[in-house]
Amino acid sequence: MKKLIIFGNSLMAEVAHYYFEKFSNYEVICFSADRKFIKKKFLNKKKIIPTNELLNINKKDNELFVAIGYSKMNSIRENFFKFFKSKGFKIANFIHPNANVYSSNIGVNNFIMENVCLNPYSKIGDNNIIWSSSILGHHSNLGSNNFLSGNSTISGRCNIKNNCFFGVNSSVKDGVEIKDKCFIDANEYVSQNLKEKMFYNKKVNPKNILKTKDIFDVK
Repeated sequence: MKKLIIFGNSLMAEVAHYYFEKFSNYEVICFSADRKFIKKKFLNKKKIIPTNELLNINKKDNELFVAIGYSKMNSIRENFFKFFKSKGFKIANFIHPNANVYSSNIGVNNFIMENVCLNPYSKIGDNNIIWSSSILGHHSNLGSNNFLSGNSTISGRCNIKNNCFFGVNSSVKDGVEIKDKCFIDANEYVSQNLKEKMFYNKKVNPKNILKTKDIFDVK
């Protein structure tokens, strides 16, 4: 069994712990978080250590997974991922054994859950969370730091950039490009290219006009 440390102590970290221990060849030895966010000593009977202790751990014998959700358009997870990578940590992936993965072009710190389908010739960057039963179509590129909620569908030949969020049951038409920091609300169908920092919801925008939402800006 390989040894794994999960960075994070939120609900996402609990989910990651469950999946890694049940469906992978990793043994989770502890959690970690910045000291100001540690309110208890243990999570799921595993010790939570502060970041300064984590930095001194043996990096040859322990891998790391950054388990933080989509807050601030995934930028918090992105920042920690880049920090620990710069410190020389080996970063793990989780790919559920029931996922249908036909792509060999996958980065690190990706969390790919059950019944996900990654079509042939698709590409995935780093630090993405792809929830259950989502699809990435053939010849589509998914950048880094994205979050696909359950049953998201990205059709073939799409180009999804970085730090985007896709709500439950959202879908994207084939050949569409979505640029950085776009928020696609639940049950929405995107049939046109999106510029940066777009909030896509037909109820908010009944004429299908795209509007920038400052609340989603990453500062």
